Amino acid sequence: MDTEKLTVRKVLEIFSDLLDNTEEYEVVQTRKMGLVLISDSSRNYDRSNMMVEQINDAESLARELLYSEIAKTYNLIDHGQPDSYDCDEAVVLKVRELLKPRTDRLSLNVEEEFDAFFKDPCASLK
Repeated sequence: MDTEKLTVRKVLEIFSDLLDNTEEYEVVQTRKMGLVLISDSSRNYDRSNMMVEQINDAESLARELLYSEIAKTYNLIDHGQPDSYDCDEAVVLKVRELLKPRTDRLSLNVEEEFDAFFKDPCASLK
């Protein structure tokens, strides 16, 4: 894990390839509302399901982008199986391995994002 302070500029640098090569996300500096993250989760990126979130700090931006990349990577490996918490441990390890070059550069606890994605949301109710 990188010990350098996480800044928005550093997050944008770390995720630059993801942001440059996807139609799903755009980070925009506005004159009145500051920095915003625009995401489009519509199937064909036809802008029918756009959301805008204010970027309050570097850590929240990094967490949002990392969670999204975990989901994308998981879907590529496990071919879109709906329940990530029910996948094989080998799939989880593969996702971690593929994202390691990026997560090693983030000075935050990335385990929380992996746990949020791969843990059964109902486990605490059982």
